[in-house]
Formats: sequence, structure tokens, C-alpha cells
Amino acid sequence: MWREVEAGARQALVAITELYHQKAGALPHYSEAALEQEWIRPILDVLGHIDHVQPSLADALGTPDYAFFTDEAAKQSAIPAPGTPAF
Repeated sequence: MWREVEAGARQALVAITELYHQKAGALPHYSEAALEQEWIRPILDVLGHIDHVQPSLADALGTPDYAFFTDEAAKQSAIPAPGTPAF
């Protein structure tokens, strides 16, 4: 199984390493919002994450930065139910 995903993992590592080299000097100076836009979001995209930003979750202590989904269909079915256990 590992052989099946090894090439993708190597490509992700190369992409994230390149991103780091592009952004390394600026990373300590970014605001939280800029860090998310310039560093975190691109990494999540490289890794293929499917997410929703700052979801409203029932009984959460505050607002989480992200909700992650197994696939786009799961995300789309959750979006109409913000703040509910179904989300």
C-alpha cells in the first residue's frame, strides 16, 4: 500500500519544501490571517484536504479554524446544517 502513495507523498514534500523556501523570510512577520492565507491554506491544498473555514459548531468552545471532510460530497451535505450536530 505504501508504494501506491509514495510518489504522491514525495510530490507533496517537494511542493511544501518549495513553498517554505519562498516564504521562510516572511513567515515570522505575517499576521495570523496572512499566515493562514500564505502558508497554512497552500499546505492544506497541497495535501488535498477538503475543509470549511471557521465553521459554526454546536457546543464548541469558540469557533474552530477548520472543519475537515472525507470528500466534497460530505462537505456539501454538511454546509446547509451549520451549528448543528449534523454538521
